[in-house]
Amino acid sequence: MSVATSSAEAPRQRQQQQQRGRKRGRKPKAEFSEPSAASQPNAEFFAQLRSTRLLSAEEELRLGALVQELVAAEARCAALAEALGREPTLAERAADAGAASEALYTARLRRGLWAKRAMVTCNLRLVVALAAKFQGQGPPLADLIQEGAVGLVRAAEKYDPARGFRFSTYATWWVRQRLHLSVRSHRLVRVPLRVHSQFEALRRAVRALAGELGRRPTEGELAARCGLTPARAAHVRAAMLPPESLDRELHFASHRSEQGLVTMLDVTPAAADDGTSAGTATMEQALEWDLLREDLERAMRASLSQRERDIVRMRVGLDDGRAKTATELAAVFQLPAYVILREERNALTKLRVAPDTLRLRDYAELIDALS
Repeated sequence: MSVATSSAEAPRQRQQQQQRGRKRGRKPKAEFSEPSAASQPNAEFFAQLRSTRLLSAEEELRLGALVQELVAAEARCAALAEALGREPTLAERAADAGAASEALYTARLRRGLWAKRAMVTCNLRLVVALAAKFQGQGPPLADLIQEGAVGLVRAAEKYDPARGFRFSTYATWWVRQRLHLSVRSHRLVRVPLRVHSQFEALRRAVRALAGELGRRPTEGELAARCGLTPARAAHVRAAMLPPESLDRELHFASHRSEQGLVTMLDVTPAAADDGTSAGTATMEQALEWDLLREDLERAMRASLSQRERDIVRMRVGLDDGRAKTATELAAVFQLPAYVILREERNALTKLRVAPDTLRLRDYAELIDALS
C-alpha cells in the first residue's frame, strides 16, 4: 500500500476533490500554503508536506491495526523483561509472542513501525495547521511543530480504529495538549508543569468560590478547594509572577524626576564595600508600593467602570498622594456627595470579589508595616 502519490497525480486529485465539493454545494477546503524559501528556512519541509496525501478511512483502519499490534508487542516485551530481570533475547520475545520464527516476529515489528511512521507522516499537515494558531504566544513556529509532532506520535500509539472515528479527529486533542504545554512552559524562568496546573486550579477556585460565597475567598479556603496547604498556594502564586526588569519605567508621580520617568535601576541603591546597601529596606518598600499601585490599577481596569476607577483613585490618593473627601469629589463630578459614597461602596465591593485582586493580598505585610 502506497502512502504518497507522485507530484503529477497530487494536483489532479485535489482538483477532482474540489469539483466534487462544488457539485455538493460545499466550499473547497483551503489548500496548505507553502511559504517562500526566502522567508522560511524550512521551505523544503513544507514542500514535502504538499506532496504527501492524506490517508483514506480504509488505510487508517489497516495502519491503525498494525500500530496496535506493535504497541501490544512492546508491552509484552516490557512485561517479559520485568519477569526475567533482564532484557529478553529475540528468540525469547518471538516465543512469548507466539511467532513461528524470529524472522516472522521481526517482520511483524517492521510492519508496525512502518505503519506508525506512515500515520504520522501523512498527518503532519494537521500539526502545522494547529501550531499556526498558537503563533505569537511565545515559542517559535518550528518549536510548536516539534511539540505537536510529539503529540501526533502519541495519538498514533493510542488510536483504536475499532471505535469508528477518523484518526485526525482523535489526534487533534493530543496535538493541542502538547501545544498548550509548550506555550505554558515557554517562560524566561522555566516553571514545572505541576506548578502551572496548580496555578490554573487556584485561578478557577477564585472564580468559583467568589460566586458561591459572594466575597473574596481567603487563603485557607482557596488552598482547601485545591487540595494544597496555604504555604504551597502562596509559593505557587509567587512562582508564577512575571520577572521584573531593572529597565522598567516607574510611571507614578512619586517616581518622576526633572528629566522625566525613572527606571527601577535608577532607584536601586549601590552596594557598599561590605556588600550591604544603605536604605535597602526603604527602597524595597518604595518599589513594592509602586508595584502595588500598578496591580491595583490593573484590577480596577478589569472590574470597574471609568467613573468608578476615578472615584477610587482620587479617594485614596493614588495620583498625587492626597486622599480627597466626598465633598471635593462631588464638586469635581457635579454629583451629590451621597452618590459619590454609593459609587465608592459599589466599586470596593466589586474589587473584593474580583479574581484580579487576589495577588494584592501579597502586599498585606507591606501595608501593615507602613500603616
